[in-house]
Amino acid sequence: MFEELVGLIDKIKDDSIGGWIVDKENDGTLEHPIQMPFVVYSRVVRQFERVVYNFEEEHPEFELNQYGSILERYDIKWETQSMSTVDVSKMDGQGVMALIMAAVRAERFCDGALKEFFENGSIEKWLCRLKEIDESGKYFVSKPMSNIELINGSCADQDVDVVVNAANNGLWAGGGICGVIFKKAGMAELTDACQKHKTPLKDGDAVITPAFNLKNAKAIIHAVGPNFGNTPHAFKELFNAYYNSLVVMKENGYHSISFPLISAGIFGGSLDNPAAESTKQCCRAYKKFREDYPMYAVDVKLCAFSSNEMVAAQKEFEKHI
Repeated sequence: MFEELVGLIDKIKDDSIGGWIVDKENDGTLEHPIQMPFVVYSRVVRQFERVVYNFEEEHPEFELNQYGSILERYDIKWETQSMSTVDVSKMDGQGVMALIMAAVRAERFCDGALKEFFENGSIEKWLCRLKEIDESGKYFVSKPMSNIELINGSCADQDVDVVVNAANNGLWAGGGICGVIFKKAGMAELTDACQKHKTPLKDGDAVITPAFNLKNAKAIIHAVGPNFGNTPHAFKELFNAYYNSLVVMKENGYHSISFPLISAGIFGGSLDNPAAESTKQCCRAYKKFREDYPMYAVDVKLCAFSSNEMVAAQKEFEKHI
């Protein structure tokens, strides 16, 4: 799998990598402006970069667009010292490729960053680890552990990365859990953040804002559940409200999330059992998300607020999990 990258090990050992170009000729006039120093990399380094980006495109299962989140799972900071001192002897292919992608991407923000990773031996060390992994055939140590649980309580009280608001399509403060979240986060701050999104949203849409004064979470995702009183067969839209929330969570690098029972209150309309239907769609969305992103760990808390909702949700939850 890593043949092209591993094949560069010997070339890198004998390569000059690149050097700094310092402007000594120009005098700072309009005709001859002074240029900041920059690095000109060798052909081998440019080939290395191309192979890395090709690998990212050809192997989406490695989720290298989320390299920061992958490093975070290993408690690695995206900076030279932390990355360079990592013991990769037991790291899997995804982890090593995340280090390599982070080093390549670092060059976009800081000239010479990639050069340092080459010169301190990190790139060679990481490629040698990929060679070991290729020989073993074990590209992933194990799939990240994910979990979903049903809780009798408020989603706004859970210690998670993301709290989900059962939002209306205008993203204004409403009643129920929506009102609770706006109050806890700060009415003015959250209202202002919501107004920056283009509304009205469609049923099933999900958008993210900061959590502001909601101290037990880092962000709030606003998911628009359908009103079954107006659209009695909007089961797909309810599924989408859960699924899209999980995708937005992932796109922002978060891993834990608490949901209310979306469309189980006044939006339940004429459904025989709104809490059960909402639970069913949440479980379906969780399973679909795990299928689509098997290497992304998530911790989902589905919250039934009242005791009656909890009873109905529990019966449905046991059928699907």
